[in-house]
Amino acid sequence: MAKLNVIGVDLAKNVIQISVLSPSNRELRNSALTRRKFAEFLVHERVSLSNHLRGLLMEFGIVIPQGFTALYRQLPEILEDGDNELPDWYRPTLNLLYGRLCDLREDLEQLNDELKMLVQQHPVCRRLTALEGIGPVCSVLLYATLGTGEAFANGRQFSAYLGLTPKQFSSGGKVNLVGISKRVANRRLRAVLIQGARAYVYHMREPKTAKDRWLLAIVERSGKCKVAVALANKNVRTAWAMLTQNTEYQHYPLAARNAARKEFSERPQSDRRYPPR
Repeated sequence: MAKLNVIGVDLAKNVIQISVLSPSNRELRNSALTRRKFAEFLVHERVSLSNHLRGLLMEFGIVIPQGFTALYRQLPEILEDGDNELPDWYRPTLNLLYGRLCDLREDLEQLNDELKMLVQQHPVCRRLTALEGIGPVCSVLLYATLGTGEAFANGRQFSAYLGLTPKQFSSGGKVNLVGISKRVANRRLRAVLIQGARAYVYHMREPKTAKDRWLLAIVERSGKCKVAVALANKNVRTAWAMLTQNTEYQHYPLAARNAARKEFSERPQSDRRYPPR
């Protein structure tokens, strides 16, 4: 019997979905998770150290604006300024803490560069980064979990396996759909998918593709939080189709789509077989 690596339960449809990881996928997944967990540890340490520095400086009436950019820029100036209320005997300690903060930034940048190099060397992960809101971390975890996609009959099953489909409470022929599951399925991958989708939605200004126009329409109806989950759900289904069919992700710019529709409308009636999407 093959060793089971990933098991997911879809409570809405009473389905147990099992995915068997190959040795290469398991190695890739472990490598990505190791870097991811270590990066999360460094992020928590950096946030804790920055809050500690801000609290120490506030005791002497020195306030630094929010954000790491302001902290990295103003802290050396504060240490070199001899006119502020900071005691001279306290400056070496703060300088030591500032050096540790810079080391954490360099360590995080090194981990991110290693992960980007890992994605560039893997053809499938590189193809997955073409999706909206899919970065290096998400592409590695997505491929390591999905594999070739043969464990799932369609993209809907994989989406339900990750917990991106709404829960269902139906009785007496009445269908009642509520929010997505938050305590079951692959919580780590689902969180990364939604975070990436949220970042893409928040930075989107003008629609460049038909998919962007669809996202903006959902934003106007339901808000940015729900559209982030909708984009993550669509990305998961698209990723399953890309891996099972071994295809590239196709972008559909609005200009090309409008030109195709105009060209289709100008055809004779006998040649209008399949309208452009």
